[in-house]
Parts: sequence; C-alpha cells; structure tokens
Amino acid sequence: ESSREFIDYSSHPLVLGPGYDINDIQLFHLNLLTTRASGVLVFGINKAKKRTFLMRKNRPVLTYEVECEFGKHTRTGFSDSPVIAKATWKHLRYRRWRLDQLCSTIEASNQKQAWTVSKVDPQSQEGYELACKGPIKPAELMNTIIYSIRCTEWDLPKFKVRVQCIGVDHKFILDTIAEIGIRLRSHAHVTKLRCSQVGHFPAEDTLLPQELSLQSVLTQIHRNRRMLLSKNL
Repeated sequence: ESSREFIDYSSHPLVLGPGYDINDIQLFHLNLLTTRASGVLVFGINKAKKRTFLMRKNRPVLTYEVECEFGKHTRTGFSDSPVIAKATWKHLRYRRWRLDQLCSTIEASNQKQAWTVSKVDPQSQEGYELACKGPIKPAELMNTIIYSIRCTEWDLPKFKVRVQCIGVDHKFILDTIAEIGIRLRSHAHVTKLRCSQVGHFPAEDTLLPQELSLQSVLTQIHRNRRMLLSKNL
C-alpha cells in the first residue's frame, strides 16, 4: 500500500493568511543617507527602538570615504552636475603635502569649534575628563563637526579623503571639498560619497540588499548584540 502524504491545512497560509503584518515590524534609524550617497545604514527593529534612539541621541561618529577630482566646480558639488568653473590642477602634481597641511588646518578649526560650543575650557580638569571619554560632542550641535580628515589616495586629478564627523550634513562635505579646491588654487568636486562606518558598525559587518533574508537578519542581530554587550553599550 502506497504511503500518503497529509497536509496540515490548519497552519497553511491560505487558511491563516500572511505570517506577519507590516505593522508588526517597526524600524528606527540610527543614521540616514541621501540618494546620492551609499554605505552603512543602521536600524533598530521593534524592541531595539529605545537603544537605537539613545545611540542616535549620543551622535555616533560617522566615517565617509569621499572620492574627488580636481579641475572643476559644479553646481551641486557632484560630478554629474553642470560645471560652473574650471581651473588647472597641474601645480599640485608633486605637492600632496599642501592637501595634508590643509586637512590638518580644517581639523584644528573644527576641534576648536567643538570646544567653543561645549563651553568647556580644554585646559581645565573638566576639559581633561571630557577629552578622555573620546571626541568632544557638544550638547547643542548646530553644524557638522569634522574630527578627522585625511587624504588616503592621490592620483591627480583624482584624490580620495576619509572624513570622520558628527551631525553630518552631506552638503557640508560637498562644500568642504569645494573649499579645499579653492584654497589649493584650483577647483574640486565629489565623484562618489560612501559611508563606511557608523559608530561601532563598520561596512564589513553589514548586509548587502541581495543578502537580506530572515536567517541573515537574525544572525546579524545576534552578532551586533554581542558586539554592543562587549562594549557595554
């Protein structure tokens, strides 16, 4: 007698309907990217909403890899925007040190701004204790503050910088690159903007859109939870 397979219709989707409702899943973002940027996006799901809110309130440091090019100033700051000015870049061929020097000046200016907004004397005991905790994060943040900006690639007319900042406004980064071009007696614009890290979450530990599945999301949640516990966050 041939065996028969019986289907339990009591739990069949056609009987019960969808296994979940869209309202059962709540997402709360830690950071946001514009349509012109790519990279790391961090979300808290359901019960992690409170923790994500606290992390966002603490303003995590964002790391951006910015690919740029000398010679043109565009309307929006991106390469595909109409060009409104041109300038030579050949006088910079053997002068990478000028960009490194300018990046150090930008860092110093932003760090001074952070201390000014914080209303704390960096030479005081309170200032020392605050500096020991990490980057100075003013309670009242009006503008983006750059903690670090470094040239990581130099292949003129193209170059690449790594920017670490808080309170990021992507237009601020575009304006900074344009300012770098002008102060080096040329022009510059952005060809690619990528967020490579958000706080303790690097790009290497994230999921690509094509990797999204129930199992991969659960595995990622478990991995991130262990990482946060190890850092007492």
